[in-house]
Amino acid sequence: MDRPGTTLEVRTERPAAGVVVVRAAGEIDLGTLTTWDTALAGALHSPPDVLVADLGGVEFLGSSGIATLVLVHRETAERGVDFRVAGATRPVLRALEATGVVTLLQLYDTVEQAIGRLSQTSTGSDSTP
Repeated sequence: MDRPGTTLEVRTERPAAGVVVVRAAGEIDLGTLTTWDTALAGALHSPPDVLVADLGGVEFLGSSGIATLVLVHRETAERGVDFRVAGATRPVLRALEATGVVTLLQLYDTVEQAIGRLSQTSTGSDSTP
């Protein structure tokens, strides 16, 4: 269901060759999903080597936003793009854990950590010992 008054700011950055970071701030739900989907689709128009979804500014992640992450994970896998998620806030992490999606994604505490490990493969959470 639409959450009245929700906003989402998204910007795309290319901090290094072959790397695209899509940064989101606000709430990802049905009311803002088009903005989120458009930014991620645009990042895959000319597929990078690594795509990082920065959720550090996301205060709410609804089921539609989670579904998008799953779809992007599948699409990037098919295209040979390394998809990483960075900066998941506590509410976002809870949503990913509750749905089981947390086991599907490569999670990093920060974008810098996600980018800094370009030559490494990671599964699961970056915070595991």
